[in-house]
Amino acid sequence: MTFDLNALVPDDSPITVQLKHPSTGELLDGTTITLISPYSKAYKELMYDKAQEQIDNKEDTDKTNIRQAMKGQIDFFSSLTLKWELTMGGKQLKFTKSKAKELYEKLDWIIPQLDKALQDHEAFTRA
Repeated sequence: MTFDLNALVPDDSPITVQLKHPSTGELLDGTTITLISPYSKAYKELMYDKAQEQIDNKEDTDKTNIRQAMKGQIDFFSSLTLKWELTMGGKQLKFTKSKAKELYEKLDWIIPQLDKALQDHEAFTRA
């Protein structure tokens, strides 16, 4: 019998990422961020919009600088974020898209962790 590829259809459920200490790699208890799955329709729409924006602004690409690229990354990951369980200053941090932008600007080590989690294809493959 041959292998049925339906067994490898990616799961489009949101993914919850537990943050790690940026220096030690130790898991940080009670610190999770939930993102849209890269296999969901919503994620694909965000990617299409981002690509279209780049095409529309093609003549400005020579003027793109690092600051604009970082802002774009922060905006993108803020759009992917659905919710979180985070504490700052001893209080639960309420989730909003604008607070996500603020957080990702302030703690720029978070985005690479989220990006790595989105690249983990095994996390999205149904068993």
